[in-house]
Amino acid sequence: MIGIDFGTSNTVVTHRGLHGIELVRLDPLSEGLPTLLYVDHKHQIRIGHEARRAYGEAARNAGAGRAPFRLFQALKLALKDPGIVSTNLFGTQVRLEKIVAWYLAALREKIQSAVPGWDGAAIVGRPVELSPDAAVDRQLQSRFEEAFHLAGFTSVSFVFEPVAAAVELVGSVEGKVLVFDFGGGTLDVSAAELTQGGITVPVSVGRDLGGYLLDEDLARLRIQSHFGHGGRLKTLAGQNLEVPHEVTGQVVRFKVLPFEEIRRIKRLIPELIVEAVDKEKLRGLLSFLEKNLTYDLYQVLDEAKIRLSTESSALVAFSVPPHVELREKVTVPEFEAIIAPRVEEAQNLVLQALEKAGWTTDQVEHVIRVGGSSQVPAFVALLEGLFPGRLTAGNLFDGIALGLIPASERGLGVSSL
Repeated sequence: MIGIDFGTSNTVVTHRGLHGIELVRLDPLSEGLPTLLYVDHKHQIRIGHEARRAYGEAARNAGAGRAPFRLFQALKLALKDPGIVSTNLFGTQVRLEKIVAWYLAALREKIQSAVPGWDGAAIVGRPVELSPDAAVDRQLQSRFEEAFHLAGFTSVSFVFEPVAAAVELVGSVEGKVLVFDFGGGTLDVSAAELTQGGITVPVSVGRDLGGYLLDEDLARLRIQSHFGHGGRLKTLAGQNLEVPHEVTGQVVRFKVLPFEEIRRIKRLIPELIVEAVDKEKLRGLLSFLEKNLTYDLYQVLDEAKIRLSTESSALVAFSVPPHVELREKVTVPEFEAIIAPRVEEAQNLVLQALEKAGWTTDQVEHVIRVGGSSQVPAFVALLEGLFPGRLTAGNLFDGIALGLIPASERGLGVSSL
C-alpha cells in the first residue's frame, strides 16, 4: 500500500517501510515531483522535473518551426472542474481523465521502481470539497478514480487531505486542534481532537482557494494590462471599443487545458491588431500564446509571491521579445491589498469550521498550518490574530502524504461512492 498526495503543484508519495511511514524518492532531484505533464506531437510523455526540462527546451525552439508540444499544469484543478470534459490535443479530442492518467501512469512506473513488490493499490488525498453539490462531488471523485484505474492502479481509496495532516500529528500534540491546509489549489480546514495515540475528526470544510488564485490575482491586477487589457479599438465604422476581456484574460489563466479556445483567440487577435490603438501589446499576447509561455509567466509570478513572504518588495520581470518588456515592482502592502478578499474568504472558512464543531476560538489549543500557501504572511497574521500564541507550522509539504496510510488504517477514509 502506498499513499499519494496528488497535489495541484507537487505530488508526494509514501509507503510503510522498516521505520514506519516513509517518503518515496521519485526523482534524483527531490523525493516529490512537480505535478507537471509534458506531451509532444508523438505522444512522448514526461512528468515532473523531466517535464519542466522538456518544456524549457521546446519553448526556446517554439519559433523555429519545431513540432508542437503541450505542458499541463494544475491537473488536479482541471479534474475537479466539471466544465472541463475534454480538450483538443494535436487535432484529436482527448478526455481529461485520459490526460491525467498519462501523468499517473508515469508516476506509477516510478513508484514500482522505488517500491519493489508494491501491489498497485493507493490511498490518495483529496480536497474536502470537490463541489458544494453532493451529487456533483461524487461524480468528480469518480473522475479521479477513473484516472487512477486508467493509469494501471489496482485499487484507489481516498482520505480528506487535512484529515491526513491531522493524523500525522498523533503523538506530537494533544487537545483541540485546527488544521489549516492551504495548498496550491484548495484551502481545507479540519477540527480534530487528539489524545495520546488517538484522534477523532468531527468537522472538515473546504473551498476553491489556493496559491494559484493568488498568482492569478497578481497577474490580473499588475500584468494583464501589459498584454492589451483595457486597451482601445477604433473600428472602421468609427466606434471606440475595448479589447475583449476574454482575449486578454488568457494571461491570467494558469490552468490551461481548453486548447480549442486558445486557437480561437489566436485567430481573433490579428483582426483586433488592425483596429488596436496599442498594437504591440496584442502582438505580444499573440506571441505569448503561440510560444506556450503560460507556465513561464506563472513561475515568475509564483517566485515573486514567495519572495514577498520574506522581503519588502519583489520585481516581476517578464518579456515577450520584441513586443512586451515589463518590470513591475510589487510591495508587500500592494500585494496584501490585492489578496485581501482571499484572506477574508479564509477567515470565513475557519469560522465555519469552528461553528460546525461547536468550538470557540478560545477553546482551540493548537492551530497547525500545512501547505506551501500557508506561508504567505497575510494568512499567518490572520491565524495569529484569531488564535494568538497557538499557531505552529506543521510539516508543510509532506504532512498530508505521511498521514494518508495511518488515516486509512484508523478508518478515517472517505466513504465509498
